[in-house]
Amino acid sequence: MALNSPSSMSWRWNGWSSLTCFILIVSVAFAPAAQAAAYPRSVHHPENHKRDQIGAGVDLRVLPIGDSITWGAQSSDDNGYRKTLYNLLNARGNNVEFVGNVTSGDSPSPHHEGHRKYLIDEINEASNVGIYAAPNIVLLHAGTNDMNRNVDVSSAPARIKNLMDKIFKISPDAVICLCQIIPSTTETTQARIDVYNEKLLQVKSDYVKQGKKVTIVEMNKALTTSDLKDNLHPKDEGYVKMANAYYAAIEAVDDLISEPGQKKTPPQPTSSSAACKETPAWKSVGSIAAGAKVAHSDGPFVPVFAKRGVVAEGACPRAQVHFMDIDGDGLKDYVCVDPKTGAVKADRNIPDKDGKTSGYWDKLGTVATGKKGRDGNGVMFGDLNGDGRDDYVWVDPDNGDVYGWINRLKNAEGVWQWESLGKIAGGVGATNETLSMVDIDGDGRDDFCLIDRFTGEVTVWLNTGAAAMPDYYKLGVIATGASTTKNDRVVLGDFTGEGRADYMFVGASGKVDGLVNRLDDSTLIPSWSKLYTIAAGPDGAKQDQVRFADMTGGGKVDYMLVDEKTGKVTLWENLGTGGKYQAGEGVFLCDLDGDGTMDYFWVDEVGKGWGYLNTGKGTDNWHPLGQTAAGGYDREKLRMGVMTKSGRADYIQVDLDTGRADWWQNLGPDNDFNWAARGQFAAGPKNTIESKFGWNFNGKNVRFADLDGDDLDDYVYVNDQGAVVYWKNQGTNPLSLGPATLVADGVGVRASQVQFADTNGDGRLDYNVVGSVTGMTRSWHNLGVQPDGSIRWNTPVSFADGTGYPGYSIRLADMTGDKRADYVAVVPETGQLLLWINGCWPRDDDSSPGGGSSDDPGDDDDDENDTDGLDDKYEFCEEDYDSLHDIPDGVSGRCGAIYILQALQKNLTDSISQYNDIIQDGYDKKFKTYAESVVKGAPEIIRDFYMQHGNDYFSCIVSERVECCLACEQAYGFGSLRCRYCDGAKCRQRSTSSHRNISEPCPPDYSERATDTDEYHGETIYWTLKDNKATQFYEDLEDETGIPKEDVELGVHEDRSVTSSCQGAPKCVDDGYEYGVPMIKSGYDEDDVSNPKDVISKYLTKAESIQKDLPGLWGSFLLGLNTDFSAEGLVDAVSVPVLMISQAVQSMKNVEDVAEKIKKEKKKAEIEAFLLGFLFLIPIGGEVIEAIAGFATIGRIIAMIGDASVLTSDLYVIAKDPSAAPFVIFGNILGAGALVDGVRVTKAAKARRGMTEKDIGKLGYDMTNVLSKIDKVMSKSCSI
Repeated sequence: MALNSPSSMSWRWNGWSSLTCFILIVSVAFAPAAQAAAYPRSVHHPENHKRDQIGAGVDLRVLPIGDSITWGAQSSDDNGYRKTLYNLLNARGNNVEFVGNVTSGDSPSPHHEGHRKYLIDEINEASNVGIYAAPNIVLLHAGTNDMNRNVDVSSAPARIKNLMDKIFKISPDAVICLCQIIPSTTETTQARIDVYNEKLLQVKSDYVKQGKKVTIVEMNKALTTSDLKDNLHPKDEGYVKMANAYYAAIEAVDDLISEPGQKKTPPQPTSSSAACKETPAWKSVGSIAAGAKVAHSDGPFVPVFAKRGVVAEGACPRAQVHFMDIDGDGLKDYVCVDPKTGAVKADRNIPDKDGKTSGYWDKLGTVATGKKGRDGNGVMFGDLNGDGRDDYVWVDPDNGDVYGWINRLKNAEGVWQWESLGKIAGGVGATNETLSMVDIDGDGRDDFCLIDRFTGEVTVWLNTGAAAMPDYYKLGVIATGASTTKNDRVVLGDFTGEGRADYMFVGASGKVDGLVNRLDDSTLIPSWSKLYTIAAGPDGAKQDQVRFADMTGGGKVDYMLVDEKTGKVTLWENLGTGGKYQAGEGVFLCDLDGDGTMDYFWVDEVGKGWGYLNTGKGTDNWHPLGQTAAGGYDREKLRMGVMTKSGRADYIQVDLDTGRADWWQNLGPDNDFNWAARGQFAAGPKNTIESKFGWNFNGKNVRFADLDGDDLDDYVYVNDQGAVVYWKNQGTNPLSLGPATLVADGVGVRASQVQFADTNGDGRLDYNVVGSVTGMTRSWHNLGVQPDGSIRWNTPVSFADGTGYPGYSIRLADMTGDKRADYVAVVPETGQLLLWINGCWPRDDDSSPGGGSSDDPGDDDDDENDTDGLDDKYEFCEEDYDSLHDIPDGVSGRCGAIYILQALQKNLTDSISQYNDIIQDGYDKKFKTYAESVVKGAPEIIRDFYMQHGNDYFSCIVSERVECCLACEQAYGFGSLRCRYCDGAKCRQRSTSSHRNISEPCPPDYSERATDTDEYHGETIYWTLKDNKATQFYEDLEDETGIPKEDVELGVHEDRSVTSSCQGAPKCVDDGYEYGVPMIKSGYDEDDVSNPKDVISKYLTKAESIQKDLPGLWGSFLLGLNTDFSAEGLVDAVSVPVLMISQAVQSMKNVEDVAEKIKKEKKKAEIEAFLLGFLFLIPIGGEVIEAIAGFATIGRIIAMIGDASVLTSDLYVIAKDPSAAPFVIFGNILGAGALVDGVRVTKAAKARRGMTEKDIGKLGYDMTNVLSKIDKVMSKSCSI
């Protein structure tokens, strides 16, 4: 049928259209409100009146399509109009099915395509499931959000036509009930609605002229503003009116409703998570907000100290006094440390009514017993695990190793408990004078800080661990000491209360100057403030009297003078103000107006808030609301969360001690975004967290996030390992919460690193971990709530490689309204926002993921403003290879490198899996094999050591035989070496021989005594350690052989190969004996052999960072992203480490369980195989190797072989040399964020390229072969 040719059908439809409009106006628009609300049971349709089926009894496949009004927002049961309409249609006797991809409410047929907060185009894109279901009735109410947000209103009718065209393409005979949308209480929005509704009449007319079945439903007249619950959404009675209006419209076109079409498989929308690759197509936008004009800090630090007088009479000399918080109450307690044992006696600081020190103390007695011989001067205290209690730390004065014990409070018997961590750091020269344990980055965990006492320079290792054991990241030099003068004493402590240690230096008279630790926008190294005079110093004060500790619970260190002899403490309370806050710390990104995009809400330290609506959607355009929150509440307790169906963020205050939550409802634009106090809605989960889950409660870990996808934020708690419990927001009035449900077990990260945001646009908030150092982010996609209430999470994917901004600056928030969380950096000093847009990279797109049409100027190669960071041309590498050897040689472009990276990642994954299998199955047997050999080989390896290096440590006296020359030469021949000390005078004496003590090198040169073994002259040798060489000897012995001093003694060695030649005189009973030589002690057995299992496991754990980071990187190379290094460069950087790990694990796997009687050569080969595996792994350790006693772990394994030949092997030489290429490579690519650090990758790649064929050959034949294959694949055409 031609569209422009009149026909009976088209004439009839035109007629019915006019009649429909008339009926609707009469039956709905002019009906009294009460009658309309009761329409399903009105006198027109009594329940006992049997009516004909609609459309002559055809199945009714109904597609409700639109936005939140279709969804049912603000209705009490989330059904909106749909359940009422379903019941009306079902009562007519037809089979009724509502279709769509979305469900809400409890209707018998709850499906629809109502997309909350969506614009018309977004509804078009998201509704394929319902459209491809081929409905015969379409209920279309769309455009409310376009009008409310003032989005290109003039072209909205064209957009609605695009949606209708799509529906008619699948269902050409469908009836579309096109709604003139309901009114709004907002005057400006209503003006736009009026224009839009008028134009919809023309839209309907255009389709009718084409012969299409379109009817107008005058929802704008069916409902008035009195039917609304807020400015946009109906209340329950209003939704009933909508159902009545739709029902009347369907009745009016009864005879035009035909059978539904054939359902089709819908395509995925291009922005859905299923249609997008896991790696986003990032677009760097730059600054989108300069920071709120009202944003401010609390000003510079103004020092005020109030003398409190003597607060402690003293319990020990000052040298033994320490201040530590033993019970976690925020007040430092007074402790004395025994200098001989490190034992600790504590007096607990009893607070007064204001929570400050009262001057009274609870004597706890001995809380740590110490250990005999432990130097108490090395004891200090710091919070290693962030639980608020100070832990016990000891620095070994002999080697600088640092050990830790976690403070676990008292047990039921009243005994203080300390959990030993063992060695937590070492190899950096720490002493009790240089080491300071303070919190530099404000994460609650004390960091490892070395202070140069001569220059004032401070070097820091951040405590980035999530478990009790610290995991240190070397931040480097954070302060140069340039502000100090000679003899100043540098102290680190928080004098402003911002939670981060500031830099102070004390002069000779007790005067204190300092700099405030400010957050920097691009590094974790502090941005130091100007220099302040913090305290002038009281009269008569001396530098060595001054101490700093928070004795008053204000979060700031107070000034104290401690008496040298008695330990008496005089206190000046720190009442200083300012210097605590930076403007950027007040930035909250939250949806103030419920439009689905994050707005800018700036809150000062006392809770006053100013709002800025995001009208730019990714550009620097904001609508200021002015001050909307009056304040009076602590900003640290503030959370923003969507607690109602309005979609607007509400104002929540959380008690940090209990988790109790009180809220103020966001009243939206109709009430100038004011807030209504709603009171408490959560009593606080502290007891539940501690009793049910066994975790420590920390109020800072309370969040509000919509984990179950119902558009209501739930109460969420994240523990210190990243585990998550949530309480479902039931959506009731008043608010109520469901039971506590564990929904994530945690991945060993801190709560502060976890953010909930929808990274893939599927409508569910994902679990994201933002790296503390670089902002690198991993995402676990939320796969939905399971029947048991838990949440299923996908395997982690790389979401963002990081931009160099520290984790504390990063927010994951939807700034563009595309339902995908973007990557935002908040500049701490100003509150400026920097944006990277998270774009969808379609899975089936083989062109640039930057998007846009062919005439998009952003895609022109010569466009100087093309800032999306993507090359306009890139290769699409479609192959997939399981191993390196499967990849053909000479692959062109970057694909060769990408294929290699993929194969290396598989190789590494397999290696780590194999290692885990080794550990779980048979490792202990294999270890026993070489442990037995260690015991048997130890005596010989020790002898080898002192025979090679003895002269460095020992002096030797050799008891040489003196004989008659004639007799000696007659016996052994003229010139025999045995006769070199002969004496002719002896021939005239009755005794023809004697002995003479001669100083000789250690060991003596036996070649000077015999020409063959038969002539060997076995003199007695006395070994004596040289003065001041004993300590060095035992250290070097352990370093080389791995055998510690406690397993060694000086004893007698008998050379069993000597045959006695003492027949008659002279006396020679001691021939062949050596006295004072190092020997293994008796009782040395397999249990004394060092087991490398833990060390190897730690190394491989570090290597897992490569395994996790590689997939995201090759994805960025596939896109042709502009990075700081090439794919080929990354291959050079990671190939050697990955292959060394593979070789290591394979070598260990090949070790067999060797029987006791197997011949020595076989056993040695097996042990060497195990050793080879460990040697391959040594460079992975990097600083860990330095932290253990020299090279002791390696030496312990070498000892088991039974000879020292391995000490000269190529691999040992490599492993022993920290400057060797593998060390350089591993040192640069391991650790969080290393593979996205261009400088580090470049250094590693250059080290690999600098390896000669000889260097590579030292790694063995297999390594040489595989590296050669890599070179052939890439043809070595590119460099980093």
